[in-house]
Amino acid sequence: MSDKDLFIRKYKSGDEADIIRIHNEVFSSNKTLEHWYWQYINHVQGHAWITLAEMDNKIIGHYCMMRNHLNFMGHEIVAGQTCDSMIRSDHRGKFLSDKIIMHNNKYGEEEGAAAVLGFPNRNAYPGIMRNSNRHRLVNLKYYLYRIGLNKIWGSKIDRVVKYFHGMLIRLKYIGFRFLNKDKALEIIVSSHLPDRLDDSLEEIRDYEVLSVWKDIPYLRWRYQNHPDRNYTFHILYAKGKPEGLIVTLDCGGIVAVCDLLHRTKNVSQSALLLLHVLNYYNDSDAQKIEFYGYDNGFFDAVFGMCGFKILPFSNLVLTGRVFDENSRMARMFYLPNNWTIAYGDTDII
Repeated sequence: MSDKDLFIRKYKSGDEADIIRIHNEVFSSNKTLEHWYWQYINHVQGHAWITLAEMDNKIIGHYCMMRNHLNFMGHEIVAGQTCDSMIRSDHRGKFLSDKIIMHNNKYGEEEGAAAVLGFPNRNAYPGIMRNSNRHRLVNLKYYLYRIGLNKIWGSKIDRVVKYFHGMLIRLKYIGFRFLNKDKALEIIVSSHLPDRLDDSLEEIRDYEVLSVWKDIPYLRWRYQNHPDRNYTFHILYAKGKPEGLIVTLDCGGIVAVCDLLHRTKNVSQSALLLLHVLNYYNDSDAQKIEFYGYDNGFFDAVFGMCGFKILPFSNLVLTGRVFDENSRMARMFYLPNNWTIAYGDTDII
């Protein structure tokens, strides 16, 4: 294949069927057209930046930045997250992905994106880091709580273990209830986000340096309106107002904690909410509860207080770059402890 045979262009309506076909071939997946439209076209923050490689009028490669606006000290910054980097199997090893990445970066920057994030897998990591000028920012930490031993010792012992786990969790929960007895706290489990969460989200954004921009429209798009997955919202109310939120996804044997938010990052109240989550899933078929994330210590404090095992290294790597290297944001972007990133900020869970 020579460069004269290759045509790199932007997405246009009608390309979807070929993109889905290549995606399901490359990733051995069953991504639907509904999911693709939800992620890239009907995103609440805007249309994705999609770049395609074409040869003989056939799409052979795809690289995309879906919308993923950032919060920079309370200000919304237009940004994207790279997703679905893929080359058709018969065209790999020809540096085609390098060309698509460079075109896509230019496309996003010209359309107003100030930065790009990504969580590349091991195969894509070298090329993306080399040709997109992205920096490795942090390896997300891994937080694990094992609530069952079914696969190790069988269902009978699993039930016994869960019984004693449940007693321990409830005792801890009662202790944290007592510590917060004057706060008039209530926890509600729902399939819908509360309307009055905006004040808490605004305060969270004001006190974080760099994070994913989270407001009610974004969270509803990301979780409540997901075409394939049913997330559960565990909402902490203080005197009738939503103060904290944990988003979970039951994946069968594993429960993923996707987001942990609290208006003032109150560790005791957040631990109370997380203990509620542990108790909620202790009676289910779940064997473990896990979370990936990184921040300047809040996650460590809350998950550690609830008995999670914390591994400071995982295979989820946050990478990124700022297009204007002379901007104020660029001076703070590459400092790991300025970041707050949760599992649900990726396109994985």
